[in-house]
Amino acid sequence: MAEESLRHSTYKDLSAFLRGVSTGWDLRAPLAAKAGIVLCWAGARLGTRLGPDTWEELQGLLRALLGTESLGRSLCLAEKHVLAALTAEGSPEGSSEGSSKDPTLGLIGRRGPGREVRRRLAEGGKQSSGVTFKISGRRLCAIDRATGQEGFGSRSDYIRTVALGQNRHREALVKGAATLFWARSHVGEEIGPAEWLRLDGLLREHAGTYLFPSRCLPEISPDITSDTNYLG
Repeated sequence: MAEESLRHSTYKDLSAFLRGVSTGWDLRAPLAAKAGIVLCWAGARLGTRLGPDTWEELQGLLRALLGTESLGRSLCLAEKHVLAALTAEGSPEGSSEGSSKDPTLGLIGRRGPGREVRRRLAEGGKQSSGVTFKISGRRLCAIDRATGQEGFGSRSDYIRTVALGQNRHREALVKGAATLFWARSHVGEEIGPAEWLRLDGLLREHAGTYLFPSRCLPEISPDITSDTNYLG
């Protein structure tokens, strides 16, 4: 996962990538962090009618961050890393059939990005491998200080966590996963009240919140609301 983040960054090698992230000087490098741009985009457009051309705007933002040309591929890549960060400590209790004690698991579909995340969970995350990189004594002191301040048991645990974006606020990751799933489901389509209601429903179901609590969806006619099953 770290190597995948490296491929979609401006770093020349994994050693440079890990130095930049673990010292706290470049917390934007992990793909799970870059996925936040989709949250910002959705928040800026919240409740408005979007035409197919609007998706080109999102594609441009992700192209600048990830270097990918396909919007669908960019969304899949970002969603996979956000889901992996959410499940870094193992599979949430429950099942994906709606009875989960942790509703986050419902975001991990059996197709698309969620398929690989499910496979990694089933394997118990045993695919990890050791990585060695050079770092100056001054930077090593900064890493050790952060390791203690953040409550990690070892330097390796800290570096692995920040390099994969697993130290992000959990609510932000859940919001990101839900929004990425929604965007991937509607990419290229016209977006109207019914589609925004679906996003609203996903966020309330999986995060217990709204995309931006201070922002409200516009008035939606009863006919449109009754025609959707998104809010249950």
